[in-house]
Amino acid sequence: MTNGRANLHRNHRRRLPAAAIFCALAAAAAFSDSVIVACGIFSAKEKAVTQPGLKAFITWNPETKTESITIQPHVEGSAADFAIVIPTPTKPVIDEAPRKLFADLATFTQLMPLPQPISTGLDGASTKIEGGAVRFGPSPKDPRNSAAANEILAANLAFKTFSPEESAALLDFLKSQHYDAEDAALATYIQKKWFVSVAKIDASALKKSESGGYAGELAPVRFTFASEQCVFPVRILQASLKEKTDFLVYVQAPQQMDLGGDAAWMHSHRLRLLTYMLGTGATQEHQQEMQRRTQWITAKLHDDRGYQSTKLEYARKLSEDDAALIDDPAQRFSKSIAGDLPPGAVVVSTEQFIKEIREDYEAKNGVLNEAARTQIQKLQERYAPEKGIIVKMDPKLAGKGYIFSRYMWYAGRDFAEADAGAVKGLARLKETLQSGQWLTKIRKVLHASDLGEDWVFAPVEKEHGFVRMLPTSTP
Repeated sequence: MTNGRANLHRNHRRRLPAAAIFCALAAAAAFSDSVIVACGIFSAKEKAVTQPGLKAFITWNPETKTESITIQPHVEGSAADFAIVIPTPTKPVIDEAPRKLFADLATFTQLMPLPQPISTGLDGASTKIEGGAVRFGPSPKDPRNSAAANEILAANLAFKTFSPEESAALLDFLKSQHYDAEDAALATYIQKKWFVSVAKIDASALKKSESGGYAGELAPVRFTFASEQCVFPVRILQASLKEKTDFLVYVQAPQQMDLGGDAAWMHSHRLRLLTYMLGTGATQEHQQEMQRRTQWITAKLHDDRGYQSTKLEYARKLSEDDAALIDDPAQRFSKSIAGDLPPGAVVVSTEQFIKEIREDYEAKNGVLNEAARTQIQKLQERYAPEKGIIVKMDPKLAGKGYIFSRYMWYAGRDFAEADAGAVKGLARLKETLQSGQWLTKIRKVLHASDLGEDWVFAPVEKEHGFVRMLPTSTP
């Protein structure tokens, strides 16, 4: 790795020859979602092609005002051919992206086990220990995680980029292919004098679905361009929206990033935390915020029963430990534990943990009875040092946004329980992830009402440390 662990990313790019670019847009796997520099699908009006999902990986450099977006659309349809249309504020450099980029990112963001509160079971009679085996990443037996499950192949396809001065030629091309050149969303980008990149796909090269049409993901392609903002031209999705589009985006930037306005993930994130805190010491101010945010989501659901807020699934500032893991995942996977601890938290040994809970029990109940001795033996086995670490929380954090228990368990990673091939594949991320940058992963189910204005990503007002929620749908 260049410069040791300090840089996970060498900004490596392989420029594609014109005739080969869409061979890259050609084969992949899994499910789908979306993001920055949206991907519009255009086809003949009587033969609709839809985009039920789109994934994207964004890198944003605010100093150089440079944005790089890798997209992987999921398409379904029956048209003989269709076009992918991608607007950007300036002329993009288009090149090949790693074929398994999104599978690797899903593995990376799901492998780290979530901390678990430790229930000692010593308050009275012996009780069951909370928590269980922690499994990591998607199951290799799940057909949705197989590259062959919905692979799409295409060949001899290339992007052509039209400048703002070539808008007439762009519309003539779309008309010549019987595509909807009068699309209102596309007209918006022409009026804004954006560049528009187009690639035509011959559907005969795509894998057929059970219905006789085709369904699956194209291979990822990367667009790099200058931009004043980290912008998401979401309007272009109107051309391929049937009912909804599942949108998954990873944003790598110097700061933790969020969307603005109603699209922000902060709404649902705070609502989750406040809901939990109602039972763990929420203040009156917290309760008032909870009421405001509940009223906000209630109003949204009143207007649209299918509305879903944007969800934050992962946010973390990438560290030297992450670089070490990606350097040699097979060797270092099981040694990596949990990342940054909450402020004031300290690691305690299993011996110290047992000593403290024993003293607490004896102070409340007197001498250990048989049930308590049996329970302590179970705790010693369950929280053995070779299985992970015990973290003693600072009691001052109670009610301040942290999942609170006196002790938290950070399970170690078990290589045997993970998909060994997926873990080893993390080494491919050396060319993508950057040490010292924030990686933020969000998911949003888009409806027509979400596509009225383009989106802009911006730094959050207050970074939230390491956050990982359980995924709301497949990666």
